[in-house]
Amino acid sequence: MTVASVSRKKEAQPAPAPVTKHSDAFLKKMEGILQGLEKRTESIVKGYEQSLAETSNDPNEEGVQALKEGIETLLAHERRNLNDIRNAIVRIKNKTYGICQKSGKLIPAKRMKAAPTATTNI
Repeated sequence: MTVASVSRKKEAQPAPAPVTKHSDAFLKKMEGILQGLEKRTESIVKGYEQSLAETSNDPNEEGVQALKEGIETLLAHERRNLNDIRNAIVRIKNKTYGICQKSGKLIPAKRMKAAPTATTNI
């Protein structure tokens, strides 16, 4: 073996280009999952809103205030969830879904499946 052939073998192969977005198939799958979550969460929000509207306003009725506060807390939580879901759907349409908002790197598909509205790597 000559010195030239040895040095050719040691030359590094070019690194593959980094993946900067999830595949269209993955995005389509996640969009379907998020749309299902959106419908489910909208239904939960409507249920809480209806429960709140039907709850007595009588301040003398035992436990009414605590019940209303509990429903309001749950309602606020579900509205935040719904907002996160809708924002994730927008990111899919903009082709920015699954890209960490802090580092700009791709969030692993495994994390996106576990937390479909995630905006950052762990």
